[in-house]
Amino acid sequence: MEYLCIIVSVAFAAFFYMATKKIYNAGTIFLSYWTLITFLSSLNLDNATRVQQSTYGFILLGLVSFAFGCIVCMLLKHKPRVSEEYNFEITSYRLLNLACIIIVTYSLYRFGLIASYLAQGIPWGDIRMMHAYAGESGIGTLKGGTWSQVIHDDIVAPCVYLIAPVFAVELFLGKRDKKFLLLSLVAMICYSISSVSRAIWGFLILYLMMIAIVFLHRRNLSPFVRKWLKRIPIFVIVLFLAIILITRARSEDSQVNLIYNMLAYLTGGINLFDIHMQESIADIRTYGFFTMYGFIYPIFFVLNYVGILKFPSVFADISAIKLHLEYYVQISEHVCMNAYSTLFFNFYSDLGVFGIFLGSFLFGYFCMLAYVYFTRKKNVRTFVCYLILIQFMIFSMARIYTIYTTRALSLVWLLVLLPRDGKKAMKITFKKI
Repeated sequence: MEYLCIIVSVAFAAFFYMATKKIYNAGTIFLSYWTLITFLSSLNLDNATRVQQSTYGFILLGLVSFAFGCIVCMLLKHKPRVSEEYNFEITSYRLLNLACIIIVTYSLYRFGLIASYLAQGIPWGDIRMMHAYAGESGIGTLKGGTWSQVIHDDIVAPCVYLIAPVFAVELFLGKRDKKFLLLSLVAMICYSISSVSRAIWGFLILYLMMIAIVFLHRRNLSPFVRKWLKRIPIFVIVLFLAIILITRARSEDSQVNLIYNMLAYLTGGINLFDIHMQESIADIRTYGFFTMYGFIYPIFFVLNYVGILKFPSVFADISAIKLHLEYYVQISEHVCMNAYSTLFFNFYSDLGVFGIFLGSFLFGYFCMLAYVYFTRKKNVRTFVCYLILIQFMIFSMARIYTIYTTRALSLVWLLVLLPRDGKKAMKITFKKI
């Protein structure tokens, strides 16, 4: 069954490439990536647990459904306003700069907590684990209680994950506003340290690579922009070294297990998906609330707080699933990991087999829709939106990111912080030939 997954993925990826003439369309990116993941998983490297054929069957259903979602989107022929030139001008930086200041301020608050924990002799790896929990009091955590967690999950984290792609686009394709670039860089550094997290740098590497793939081959680039695009490999190397540094700070044996960890990040989700499908949590149904949790939880939090409506009982089931996924599982000879389960398990938790079909179909549809809008409107809003959804596609081997408010709300804050594109196209970005 795994080989059928590979063949079908390759066939659909090639189909979407031929249909769009662009290698960076949503269908080709997602299905090519899952071809690699499935192939590596089939090799059972490092004596990994062997995945059942039924699990590969669920994956095949998800991949085909994603492809059908992309095809339906293309057939519907959405017609947004078509722009002749790329326009990456940001008309106002006020709200973006304000978001950066909020992120830095919150991070400074976190620095105080981290300093007190380091003074107690607590290692960085243990401090990192404190980032995942809050509770009412917040004692012994980095989130500092319920309201502090709400500020982090609903405002700080989504904004920093939005600012990362905006920073990348502004630096290489935009006006290079010095104030915004400086504030956003400081905000990302402060957040990375205060959460002991490397995710933001991994996302930034992905965004830089996508910018290079989309624009570097174009012949009508201005010399200035082309010069900056050629510097992307240098930025990627520096960011990769930063990730290694953070990894070593979080774990003493990270240097020994670095290769195994990289392999686990690619294939471990399939192993954990297979394992969790054999456990009791696979019988829990959340009816769409799990997949949409990142969007709807803030709404129910407010309604519950003001006394209008209590949390639905299904939220307790979602919490039970999330808690169970955090348990570490030995998936191979050298790798013990948690949290990963693939986006297909999230969809399965909602509506079973039909959930895999429906969730994958809608995910494919909206990812391709974002691609269509970017290629036709060619502005900073649509490009940043598409970059965020590419991030969702690439990290789908772990989960669907809409289950987290910290990631899902990035798409909401995009509508608030990024003003509508200006009427004039950027003259410094492209030249006529």
